[in-house]
Amino acid sequence: MGSVRALACILMVAGAACAAPVPALPKNADDDASLTAVKLLKNRKIQKELKLNAEQRIAIVDGLADIDESIDKKRTALLKVPNPTPDKFEKLEKESQDAKVKMLRTTATKGLTPAQRSRLKQITRQIHGPESFNDPALQKLLAFTDAQKKAVATFDKLLEEKITSYLSLLGHDDSDNRKEELLKFREESLKSLVAGLAMDQREVWKSLLGEPVKVAQAGSVSGIGLPTTTLPLTPTAADLEALVGSYSSPELGTTWTVRIEKGKAMLK
Repeated sequence: MGSVRALACILMVAGAACAAPVPALPKNADDDASLTAVKLLKNRKIQKELKLNAEQRIAIVDGLADIDESIDKKRTALLKVPNPTPDKFEKLEKESQDAKVKMLRTTATKGLTPAQRSRLKQITRQIHGPESFNDPALQKLLAFTDAQKKAVATFDKLLEEKITSYLSLLGHDDSDNRKEELLKFREESLKSLVAGLAMDQREVWKSLLGEPVKVAQAGSVSGIGLPTTTLPLTPTAADLEALVGSYSSPELGTTWTVRIEKGKAMLK
């Protein structure tokens, strides 16, 4: 997806948050530690779906808490520095995100049973829906024809256009309608792409999805997403810095990173 900028305060107040952190599907659909799968591990409902035991859950909670504590100390120290530049906070946020991904990736590759890793991949595909077919490894596994690859490429191009259009209207009266149109487009596109599969391809695809995930609805997982944040009319630097972070949406298939630019919270 192309980079998209918008005022973060408009996004937060407008409630344009979607449900779960899910970035673009990685090239290797069978990667036990794909970025999507890694981030899903933070969600308690996903943890329950995977039937994680107490020891596994505690390891995730404690690992994330240790990282947050370390970053909070660094952020507090940075706020005491006179006129800290925006890139300092960006680097700190990146450090936090990278550390969490590394910790969760280790959990995904070493802390889960084979059955749990397999189920996590199934859930990831269910959440990505039609975007799953963009994965070259999946196309190879399903023995896609040139016509099927072309259909996926066409879908991908149209989806990007619709996402860009939707994001450009965040905060406008018509944004909710555009969102509904976007979600309907994804739903219809999934049906169309699956209908274009041969019988044997459809059976393989069904096995790659597994049982429908109980916590997923309309391509999303409730409980993960952008926080609802109400800013004052004249936000302070501290108010803006509190927004810094990365947020993702499986409904839109994209990720935003909130950064600070010239005293304003921006998205990219």
